[in-house]
Amino acid sequence: MKKENFVRVREICGGWGLYASSNEQTQLLYAISEAGELAKSIAMNDRDAARDDIGDILVCLINAYELGRRHNKLEFQADFIANLNSSILAFSDLLNDLGGAILHGGGYISMCDNLATIASNLMLTIDECLEQAISEIEKRKGKIVNGVFVKEANDTFSKS
Repeated sequence: MKKENFVRVREICGGWGLYASSNEQTQLLYAISEAGELAKSIAMNDRDAARDDIGDILVCLINAYELGRRHNKLEFQADFIANLNSSILAFSDLLNDLGGAILHGGGYISMCDNLATIASNLMLTIDECLEQAISEIEKRKGKIVNGVFVKEANDTFSKS
């Protein structure tokens, strides 16, 4: 990675005030979100979107590194940190299980257990999360392309 790109990301994000308002864990979690976008781009065989997604992940990782370098410790209450750490561990296990399922199949109960842990840490139940998803997907309009649901351009109910 070119040093000037690394410096430019820090200048831009620092100018936004990101380093004063974010933390390392938040940036790593956002990187995971962007990794999901990358998985979607790969599944859709969309090279241009994949390029953008990889860049977005790199920005998150640069920001996480910079925040970790600036702060030696988290600035949150102990119970929040414990829940956050538990959620991050469960999310890591979930991603590991997903990777294993892609290669070998199975692991679905473990994945649901990890999602239940994350939901519980957010004071949610797995059922209310599923009910929310159902209420959104039942309104969506679109079609399946290469095994992936593609929403209609005027579908305002789903997120991109």
